[in-house]
Amino acid sequence: MVILTGIITNEYLNLASIYKQSNMVTNFLVQHISKGTVRFFASTSIAIGILSTIGLSSSRAWADYIYTTDIPSLATSEIKTLTQQNKTIKEIVFAPNGGFAIVYNNNGFYYNFVPQQLVNALTAINKQRGIINSIVFTPSGQWIVIYDNNGVYQSTNFPKDVTNKLLQINKQKLTINSVAFTPYGGWVIIYGGNGSYSSNIPQALSNKITDISKAKKTIKYITFTNNGEWIIIYDKGNSNGSGAFWSKNFPQQVITTINKIYADSGQITTIAFTLNNGWALIYDNATTILNRLQAEYIGLSNYLYYLRQ
Repeated sequence: MVILTGIITNEYLNLASIYKQSNMVTNFLVQHISKGTVRFFASTSIAIGILSTIGLSSSRAWADYIYTTDIPSLATSEIKTLTQQNKTIKEIVFAPNGGFAIVYNNNGFYYNFVPQQLVNALTAINKQRGIINSIVFTPSGQWIVIYDNNGVYQSTNFPKDVTNKLLQINKQKLTINSVAFTPYGGWVIIYGGNGSYSSNIPQALSNKITDISKAKKTIKYITFTNNGEWIIIYDKGNSNGSGAFWSKNFPQQVITTINKIYADSGQITTIAFTLNNGWALIYDNATTILNRLQAEYIGLSNYLYYLRQ
């Protein structure tokens, strides 16, 4: 794994405050969407500790490549630690309060200064050996975890209109590809082949979602910057890798990085933005992708050979 780290200029975290909070006892309710129903589970627990890494079920790690600029130093430090351990970082997500979470391999995660309810939901998925697909925060700090393609844990005050749409998707047993929130209260869900639900998103973004759907391409995810700019990452299909569309004023440094990755035949995995528009971008280069495909082919060949014996 290779890490290209930009300048870190902002520290969000009050370590004394964080340490004090790590000893609090928390009572909470969490919403759980599974098998077409919404359930609530209650819990009283002592925080495991704000600065923690949770292990994962056995899974082979693949090398990823990461660009970061202006993100918390603790996030940079944990990225380096995970890469040294040959873990595959799937996602980095930044909370509005300056906390963050990192998901690696199937269901491993690292967290700092995030709600204890979220930590318990992630821990439950980890213990069940589920696959953590995505963590999303709203601008006001509500959160959602998508796992096993269409299962959902979310905070109880999560927007009800979004919850209702996710419940519909879960009942249809379709995959939730992406959930994203604008800084102004809008939201968009991408699901299945290229179905979408949205509210109060930029018209240019809505038009581009429609164009990609008509072209029968699959949208992998959508994300917004803190000032409302947006980017769509989509699968071109036919082993042609991924492509991207972005808003007019999307950060030029990120665009330059994306163009460089695509010029090198890389594929973008995820992009995340901090409250001050620092960012982290994870991608695979062509060599990593080729090695992955070859290993998967070898694994399938060995399995088929085993079945014939």
